[in-house]
Amino acid sequence: MDSSGIDANGFKRVLTSKSFKKSGINLCESLATLTRKLCTEAVDPLTIEPLLANLLIPLDKESGEVRPIGVGEVIRRIIAKCFLKVLKQDVVEASGAMQVCTGQKSGSEAAVHFMRNIFEDDDTDAALLVDASNAFNSLNRAAPLHNIRILCPTIAMFAINTYRAPARLFVLGGIELKSSKGTTQGNPLAMSLNAIGVQLLITILAGCSSTRQCWYADDATGADALEEFRKWWDQLVEDGPLLGYYPNAKKCWLVVKPEKERAAQDVFAGTKTNTEGQKHLAAALGLREYLENYIGSQVAKWVDEVTSLAELAISQPQACHAAFTFGLRHHWSYFMRTLPDIEDLLEPLELAITELLIPSLTEHTCSQAERI
Repeated sequence: MDSSGIDANGFKRVLTSKSFKKSGINLCESLATLTRKLCTEAVDPLTIEPLLANLLIPLDKESGEVRPIGVGEVIRRIIAKCFLKVLKQDVVEASGAMQVCTGQKSGSEAAVHFMRNIFEDDDTDAALLVDASNAFNSLNRAAPLHNIRILCPTIAMFAINTYRAPARLFVLGGIELKSSKGTTQGNPLAMSLNAIGVQLLITILAGCSSTRQCWYADDATGADALEEFRKWWDQLVEDGPLLGYYPNAKKCWLVVKPEKERAAQDVFAGTKTNTEGQKHLAAALGLREYLENYIGSQVAKWVDEVTSLAELAISQPQACHAAFTFGLRHHWSYFMRTLPDIEDLLEPLELAITELLIPSLTEHTCSQAERI
């Protein structure tokens, strides 16, 4: 629900239902006219101020920090989604091959496979998983709004119109703030603008070191020999803040091959090191032992979920089948696509599906032949 009081379903009904007859058609045409104007002409920020306003929700994180989430107007999201659907490929090309968050199919999976292959290379000593402090809200808008004119001119005018002036943020209780940095989380353009905003930093890092890197939005990962790797890290720390990207060394993880642990501690003093492994884009990077422990803990949770679903299936089989088909099973299919040789680790999950869930849904005990 946005500040206008109408949620996405409400707008969907108004724009598509025949019940509204000419009114719905007129609203569609008005939105199309507004979108074309924002994409092709410089607009006075005051005239679209209500469109850019957001409700601000302070979200508590487990670390004790507060993440500000902007809930923008539904109309703004509709316009941005339609706009990006047409120009998605331009954004992908402008973001480059090392930034995989702008609409590439299975971008996070590609990043996981790429970094695992690099880490397993004999010439690689370690991989660094970089965490930036509040990256989306700290981005220096001046940099991407300037760079976007050169890197992706087709979306430049729309980005400038919607981000050049501070937006009004309304907090429950009557407090009002101004948003002058970063991008609005929840805005479809936010990911694209953030990706193009750090593109210059990616290019600088590629020129200063041979370190192979891969980015998913603000999550950067690099891997190389330790000495060359240190150059990459130093350059990131030096140039990142100029663009509003602040690497947080305390939250970064250096995954090191066991034989290089001592050398890594000397070269990267003050940074967390881990010789076993660490989570990377919800998958796992590191030694096989870490992968097995990580998947084992996940499988235990999934078995509990399947068990609970099987209990509910006795009274609501259709709802449970929909929950399993469209929701639950996608939790583990990602791991099956990104992590190698984990079939044996998933055996408890297979047993829970075969012996508990399917009999609860069908009142039939499923044989191994039927499962295959």
